[in-house]
Amino acid sequence: MQTSYGGGSTPGNFTGMSLDGIFLLHFLNALERLQVYLGEGTGDNEEDRWMKVNLQFQYLLHLLPRDKQKRINKLVDDRERELRENKEYSGTYTPMYLARMQIITEIVGYLTSSLDLVHEDVVAALTPRSRDHAVSSGEVIEIV
Repeated sequence: MQTSYGGGSTPGNFTGMSLDGIFLLHFLNALERLQVYLGEGTGDNEEDRWMKVNLQFQYLLHLLPRDKQKRINKLVDDRERELRENKEYSGTYTPMYLARMQIITEIVGYLTSSLDLVHEDVVAALTPRSRDHAVSSGEVIEIV
């Protein structure tokens, strides 16, 4: 799937896409922008970079339902507190960046479950031969 950081997505580009597809594309574009911001050099003004990255984290967070936002905010706060107490990472902003990665983890989980992206069950085999092989090899249990 091709995403665009340059803002080339227009309503005409969504012709024929399902609402789930448009929703997923929007999340992927927002995640891509975050990735670009995170990859920018630290430079002299880390505070300005942090503001831009944090705004993107907040944008992503606010795309989720309110109850998920509250739960994720607690996870982020707990993780940041843990990182600061352990003193494993130096710098003012590093624990904040790392703690906010919880947002990405939760977004991927949310998208996977809400859009039903991962299927671990097989309802039917593609061909009768592949069905017979799957049943005989014990890869699936035949339900009659």
